[in-house]
Amino acid sequence: MKRSSKVLYAVLMALPLAVTLIVLGFLPGQVPAHYGPDFQVDRWGSKYELLLLPGFTVLIGLLLLLFGRLAARQEGTGQNNAKVAVTAGLLTNFTEKFSKAGNPFGTAVIEDNRGTVDMLIFGKRWPLYKHTLQKGALYFVKGQPKDDRGVSLMVDDIYSEEEYKEKLERRAVITVESDGLGDKFYDGLFSILRAHPGRCELIIKLHGSAETSVSLIRNIKVDVTDELRKELEDYSNGLVSCL
Repeated sequence: MKRSSKVLYAVLMALPLAVTLIVLGFLPGQVPAHYGPDFQVDRWGSKYELLLLPGFTVLIGLLLLLFGRLAARQEGTGQNNAKVAVTAGLLTNFTEKFSKAGNPFGTAVIEDNRGTVDMLIFGKRWPLYKHTLQKGALYFVKGQPKDDRGVSLMVDDIYSEEEYKEKLERRAVITVESDGLGDKFYDGLFSILRAHPGRCELIIKLHGSAETSVSLIRNIKVDVTDELRKELEDYSNGLVSCL
């Protein structure tokens, strides 16, 4: 809303109340409050009852102004009527770029076992995240899926592996030191996980000396408890941890 429009809105909103306050000084303490069908006064009331209607007008005006600002803020951040998706993966690349107006923004790519997700990080988010992002680290990303211009996700929030528990508690990260482990080990691992059904989606992070990979296991959901953590630690001799 332009400044001139804001001033006009405020004046029109407050004018009835201002006029009523001025008029109150010239009225007696009791004034007609209601007229019957014969146009005769059938109820008298305090002159201050006249403040109810203009006061209500100011209240409604302030609420409309507040809702307008909230809608504009959501529109500006791309959150108005937007679908939100959450994904996770290893950060493989991120770059700072500049718009035609000279404003900085970021592009980034995360990768899991199914492929890559291209991301755009606009506005105040990019200065917030660009100094903390690390290639090869696991990140949880919340944003709006996009199909245009080849962009997969418009980023709202990025969480590190350490921050995820507070923000995304419905996901469990199982980290496996995978060097030298075979199919028999993983069969036992998944047997333990299936024995603890719950509501948390499962992410397996395989950390090896040569590379690290991340997989989202969609057909298993677990309940992260101290009992599960202990079983995994005992089974793997410390090679598996659960966050």
